[in-house]
Amino acid sequence: MKRRLWSRYFSGIVTLVVGLGLTLAGFLLTRRVEEAQRLSEFNHLATQRVAQLQRDIDARLSAVRALAAQMSAVKDPDSEYFETAALALLESFPGFRTLEWAPRVPRAQREAFEQAMRASGQPDFAIRDLNQGVWTKAPDRDEYFPVKYSLSNNAHDLALGLDRQSEKSLLLARAQRDVVGSRPNIPLAGDGDTSGAMLFAPALRSTNSSSGEQDALVGFVTASYHASELLARSPRGKNTPPMSLQMYDITEPDSRYVLIDDSLAQRGPFQSPSQEGRGEPSGGVFYTDIVVFAQRKLWVGFRPNEDYAIGSRWGSWATLCVGLALTMGLSRYLIVTAIETHWIGELVKERTAELSAANKALTEEVAHRREAQRELQTEKSYLQHLLTVHERDRQLTAFEIHDGLVQDATAALMMLEGMLARQEEKGQPAPDLQTAVDSLRNLIQEARRLMQGLRPPVLDDLGVVAAISCLIEEQPHDWGRFEFQHEVEFSRLNPLLESTIYRIVQESLANIVWHSQATRARVLLRQNGNRLLLEIQDWGVGFDPENVSGNGFGLQGIRKRAALFDAEVRIDSQPEAGTRIAIVFPVVDDSAGTEQAAADARQTTADL
Repeated sequence: MKRRLWSRYFSGIVTLVVGLGLTLAGFLLTRRVEEAQRLSEFNHLATQRVAQLQRDIDARLSAVRALAAQMSAVKDPDSEYFETAALALLESFPGFRTLEWAPRVPRAQREAFEQAMRASGQPDFAIRDLNQGVWTKAPDRDEYFPVKYSLSNNAHDLALGLDRQSEKSLLLARAQRDVVGSRPNIPLAGDGDTSGAMLFAPALRSTNSSSGEQDALVGFVTASYHASELLARSPRGKNTPPMSLQMYDITEPDSRYVLIDDSLAQRGPFQSPSQEGRGEPSGGVFYTDIVVFAQRKLWVGFRPNEDYAIGSRWGSWATLCVGLALTMGLSRYLIVTAIETHWIGELVKERTAELSAANKALTEEVAHRREAQRELQTEKSYLQHLLTVHERDRQLTAFEIHDGLVQDATAALMMLEGMLARQEEKGQPAPDLQTAVDSLRNLIQEARRLMQGLRPPVLDDLGVVAAISCLIEEQPHDWGRFEFQHEVEFSRLNPLLESTIYRIVQESLANIVWHSQATRARVLLRQNGNRLLLEIQDWGVGFDPENVSGNGFGLQGIRKRAALFDAEVRIDSQPEAGTRIAIVFPVVDDSAGTEQAAADARQTTADL
């Protein structure tokens, strides 16, 4: 009794246990999904910040390019022109420390250039180099790019006369004809900070001469900047969620340089991230990307601060509460319905016994029907095989007649014709010999007609449509008028199906000629999708189908042959009203097999 009670309430208890487990698993899974969603939202925000940073960088580069274009537009611009254009750029982008104009000075113009600068208020001006903090006179070079004008936020002009020709970034900018940035460890004049960097923008003037790049380059606009001041503005707006920014210059493979890192107390050389720009230089970086600034590759990383949180966590707690409620409700429902299930079970047993008996009887009936269907299919396959063998035997018989009787008769005919020709040349008529020649010719013609009736070669070579056309043409011309209409889409059919259609038409035409007393008959072959209609009709005396007993082929043979392909046969005939035979075949397209069979027989039947 206790075991029955336990089994009766087992489903409710199991549901309770499993429901509690699933509820706890759902709670933990929902918590994980919420964390993933917060991370996804953070990555989306970080992506927007990176895009904004790239747009601001492009805007600064465009401003430097515009200043270079302004300087190249005027021949020998003065200091006032430069200061007006440069001041506007410094006001728009305070991150730039110094803007300089370094014109191109060929060697032949160096002395004149220095004298002109001294006469303009720079008595100590000279084209110089700066080597390890020591100013020296620039050696002879093919050309120079000395700083002619300088505008700085800190009012420093210590770089006047400094030849920028030796700068690697300038040479790269000249080769690429675009703005190029230097490594971010160039000292900025007067502030002792080693985190500065410079931009070199070539000033190119359009020219109609063919002297090349040297004529188009008129100088360089250089801009010095503090990386943290210039690049840290975009991702730190008023509405930016709390997140720390990390930015590293990773252009050179041998060293990295920290531009911005909210987690570091100072800036300086740093060995991470990797050259490919991925990594977590200070740990816990959730989003990283690469931006390009004046041919420099900058690694950018964002990491959420401790107080960063997106969305609420009510979903997991709601899942827990709903899961507990559903579990308790379902368990109670199962336990309450267990009693009703007990009573219903007894009724189900009775109905199950009745259904089992009915199912057993139905299974036996189905088995009997399947066995009958199997036997019918076996018989149909056997009949198809017999027909195939029969057609093959007829074809082989035709081959034997050709290879034996026809060839021997043809050889004898050739010999007799030769003898007859020699007798005629001698002027000695041989009527008996002529009679023998004519007899042999009739024998050969009759043998060929017999082979044609056994297995027409056109059926193997061209298909059933051409074979029916030839069959109609062979009918007696004095009988009446035969019509053949065909509307088909296939090229060839299954060989057995073609033989079946041909034999049905052949037998039907023979019946029409011998029994119908008609003067007109029609054969129709029409394809409709995968169905093929064969209709043979005459307008003769007709007959009563119920009073006709067929032996051999006849009507019974037509039905048997059609049944091999599950074809629908309908024979309509009445006395003095003609006869109509309609058969609907399934289209069994076997053009590949038909062409192969025709190719096998074509060589042997070529002379028939």
